[in-house]
Amino acid sequence: YNKYKIIYKILIGVILILFQGVFPKIFITEDIIVSIDALLIFLTFLVLLNETYIIIILAFILGLFQDFIIHIEVIGLCSFIKSISTFCIAYIKKSQSLWSKYFKIFYLFLI
Repeated sequence: YNKYKIIYKILIGVILILFQGVFPKIFITEDIIVSIDALLIFLTFLVLLNETYIIIILAFILGLFQDFIIHIEVIGLCSFIKSISTFCIAYIKKSQSLWSKYFKIFYLFLI
């Protein structure tokens, strides 16, 4: 696997994490805030187009960086969630012929 492609993907992920801090947020209550997770959307495209295990490791590294930048109070939670989500999304790629298109989309929204 080309090391420049990996560095390029890490750079895009870091830029998305930095922009995620300024994305609009919806305040439902004082404790519940909803925002767009651009990094998870980026990782979804990567895992569907590239090798799975490299992207899972990349998701862990970028999730850990996101923990250090945005969610400092829960170190490790984003890295764990990004890794597990990437693994679950990769399951769609492995079972392409078993599921219908609509069930795959439903499964993505469940993740």
